[in-house]
Parts: sequence; structure tokens; C-alpha cells
Amino acid sequence: QPKGLISTSNYDGMRFLDPVTTANMLAYRLRTQHGCDLVVALSHLGYNPDTRLAEASRNIDIIIGGHSHTYMKEPDIRRNMDNREVLIYQTPGRGVYVGRIDVTMEKSKK
Repeated sequence: QPKGLISTSNYDGMRFLDPVTTANMLAYRLRTQHGCDLVVALSHLGYNPDTRLAEASRNIDIIIGGHSHTYMKEPDIRRNMDNREVLIYQTPGRGVYVGRIDVTMEKSKK
């Protein structure tokens, strides 16, 4: 909830869901109902909450985050609840630096 960040009149009547629960639900749906092979979460939670999201997730592969504008030369790698790697990446704000992640996927042998 954005208490203290913006005027309450800007979000009056809105309700805010837990980001970890919501992200896990949506990532699960993307994998199981839509057949997604890669799930990228766009976050504006900040670096520390992004690390908690990664560690509490099951179906997220990459988190591209914001809010804290943490400068990262390389993505941080965390382990999710299934011990799979989740990449977390941010760049400083205001266009000071542009980030890039290259993803290579291989066709499944199934």
C-alpha cells in the first residue's frame, strides 16, 4: 500500500493485494494454462522485496525491478522454493543506465 508515497486521494477505493501471493498465482497460470516456458515479472517493489519475491516464488524465472534504482552490473541470482534460479535485475533511475538481459532458450526434446 502506498501510504506516505502518494496522496490517499489518488488511490481511494482501491485495494492492494499481497504481491508475492498475486505474482505466484499469475506465474502459475501463465505456466499451466497458457503454456509459457519463461515467466518474467516486472516489479516496482524495490530490490529487497524483489529478493523476497524470488525466494518465495515457484514459477518466476526473471524479475526486472524498479523503485530502489539499484545499480547492478550483473543480475543477482536467488533460489526459489523449488531450488531453481531466479534472476533479479535493476538499473539506476532516470535513464542513467540502460540494462540488458539476453535469454537463450532451447527447444524441448519432449
